[in-house]
Amino acid sequence: MSYSFPHFFTPTQKWLDTIGNEVFFYVSFVDGDPNAPVIVGCTPKNNSTLYNKNTTGTNSIFTSNYNITIDDENKKIEIKDVEETFSIGIDPSSIELRKGDKTKVSLTKDTVTASVDSREVSISDKISITEGSVSVKSLLDDVLSIISKIQVTTPVGVSGTPIPTTITAIEKAKVNISKLLK
Repeated sequence: MSYSFPHFFTPTQKWLDTIGNEVFFYVSFVDGDPNAPVIVGCTPKNNSTLYNKNTTGTNSIFTSNYNITIDDENKKIEIKDVEETFSIGIDPSSIELRKGDKTKVSLTKDTVTASVDSREVSISDKISITEGSVSVKSLLDDVLSIISKIQVTTPVGVSGTPIPTTITAIEKAKVNISKLLK
């Protein structure tokens, strides 16, 4: 959720809620670039209407249905609505986005991971798709192992295992799966 303000506010401007309590806002810049400001704020209570009392006496008004909090180290932002919390956690090695208790996306230098409950998709040098302790790679490996051992009942008895070209194709598929999935 982002707010767009009608103008850039200066330190002499005060943001107030509808009952006159001052609300803390600050501006930080991406890599020190003042042309790319990031405006972050804390509201004192849920569903408060905030307005800016600028030096000319006019008000800039917007309404927030969210309670926005920032931790003491400015490493985590939580946006709470009536039912759930959306949070953004930042540290030197990763960024983590959460919606409620069950949904999470993590970004590091080499990996992106998305999870909902016990289901997880992770992309790094390989792709991992899991549900609890079961992975797509292990399921595909099991299926290919079963196929390589298939025997067929014929009028003269049980046939042998698949022919060598089929076994070679199955082994090639296993190698390619291992290159892509973990």
